[in-house]
Amino acid sequence: MQRATKTTEELEKMAKHKGRAYECLHCSRQGKTVIDVKSRVEDHILKYHLGLDQAPFYCTLCLFRSTEKKPLLEHVFRHSRHRQEAQNKNIVDSTPYLKESQNPYKLGSADYRQLSQEESVKTFVGKMLQNQERSQQDLLGRAFDEVFPNGIPELDSPVQECAIQPPTLPPPTTPPVPMPIRGGQTPQPVIQKAASQTSNMLTTLLFSGLQHTLQQSFGASGLMNSLQTPDMIPTGPPSCCGSASSEAYKPPTEQRRMHEMLPTTT
Repeated sequence: MQRATKTTEELEKMAKHKGRAYECLHCSRQGKTVIDVKSRVEDHILKYHLGLDQAPFYCTLCLFRSTEKKPLLEHVFRHSRHRQEAQNKNIVDSTPYLKESQNPYKLGSADYRQLSQEESVKTFVGKMLQNQERSQQDLLGRAFDEVFPNGIPELDSPVQECAIQPPTLPPPTTPPVPMPIRGGQTPQPVIQKAASQTSNMLTTLLFSGLQHTLQQSFGASGLMNSLQTPDMIPTGPPSCCGSASSEAYKPPTEQRRMHEMLPTTT
């Protein structure tokens, strides 16, 4: 279960209950900083700055040191280093290795100094904030281990980039450009259009000229009536041809074609 993140006010209240903080003067002379509650600073000094026989109580098997006898007896079961050393050397009874110094060193003002209340609260709050952040990181690490107990699985093949290609657009179409006239040659569509216009013009002129000639010869009214009467078109052969060729005679096609071209009057 995830622990709730504490506010700065809550951490300050907890820091005040810890009491005063102490700083190791041995580390301070070496340019280091070790600040904690008094008991932990004393254990630090005994472990790193004093000889083994200078500690009030100590263990010759794992080099554990303490200022009281009770922690010395408990470390046999709680201290992992002591259990590992006893297992490596096949030691069942650790009593002979537990010692009490006959002339222990007494810690005092030369070894540590007491911080003010304000400095103590500020130091403890900073430590608790670091521990809180470290706890959150550990929580994420445990969650990751639960999801991937064997580590991140490796892929059988390397990841390849997506091979999707953009759609290919057709090239832009341009309207056809008329072929230019070169060397006296005219494109075929132009020739066809010119021929059609010329044919229509000639037909109109021919009909107009023929109609004008007939009007001068027969008059306008007589021309229209005679042309619109099919009886005016000779159906038999001329008298000069005789009666023998009357069955094979055919009227001139030009007269019938002219009759079909003239408009009908009502």
